[in-house]
Amino acid sequence: MNKKTLALAIILALPLTAMAGPGGKHGGPGGLLEKLNKDLNLSAEQKPKVESLLKEQHKKMKALHDETHEKLKQLLTPEQATKLEQIKQEQKQHWEKRGAKPGPDAEPETEAPN
Repeated sequence: MNKKTLALAIILALPLTAMAGPGGKHGGPGGLLEKLNKDLNLSAEQKPKVESLLKEQHKKMKALHDETHEKLKQLLTPEQATKLEQIKQEQKQHWEKRGAKPGPDAEPETEAPN
């Protein structure tokens, strides 16, 4: 297997998964909304607008992730594509162990738990 191709696959897959998923630093779009609300003291008028913006960006990142993954799969040999799927499953299990929904396929939360 071409090590450069596998490295590229990992480099492209991991950051997008981490950015798009709720397991991130602030718990995804819902957690980020609550952090911004707390830290910036968002007004009642601002909060739904910020929430809408975060949800829109989440959808865009998921679409970009999906597009990148599909293009990547076209470049890989069948063996490499299988290995990439194994890596994705390992990532999913990692997020599940942490108690989070995995990656970009997870639905964004709109409210943080109290």
